[in-house]
Amino acid sequence: MAVPFGDQILLPFDPSNVLHAATKQYVDAGLSGKQAADTELAAIAALAPTSGNVITGNGTTWLSSAPAVPAFSTRVETIADSASLTGNSASGATQVGVTSALTQNAAVNPPSNGTIGAPYRYIITASGGTRTVTPTGFAASTDDGDGVAISVASGKTVSIFAEYIGSGGWLYGGYKLQL
Repeated sequence: MAVPFGDQILLPFDPSNVLHAATKQYVDAGLSGKQAADTELAAIAALAPTSGNVITGNGTTWLSSAPAVPAFSTRVETIADSASLTGNSASGATQVGVTSALTQNAAVNPPSNGTIGAPYRYIITASGGTRTVTPTGFAASTDDGDGVAISVASGKTVSIFAEYIGSGGWLYGGYKLQL
């Protein structure tokens, strides 16, 4: 049915398909009782800003609160350039030990202070030439990598993974070399 431009169209029923037209009355009824978006944004903006907080809402109220702390949080420590690198795994943390400029060959030792199930990741960047990094002293190994020398070109990074397994010590989890 063609309707000349400018004529009124009367819709006898509410839409039953997503592509059907809707009357103003139908749309207004659907919006009744809902809070306008600009009101919600104003409520969020009025919250006291705190870095790192999470904003949550339940449909009527907005809250700004600190995020829940996971069972293992992540902590980063700097490990000084040395021929023997040993991280310190803080209790209950996913620990990352970073040596940003290794200027000599080095043995990578299991971290101290392990908590069962806590992972540790060494991130080592070679500096001033190719360096040899050798994981040593791990009680168990997933791929016989304990004691295998890893050659790291200057300016490149190697990540070495470990997990504390309790009385068995630190499980060597392999490495990933930046190419």
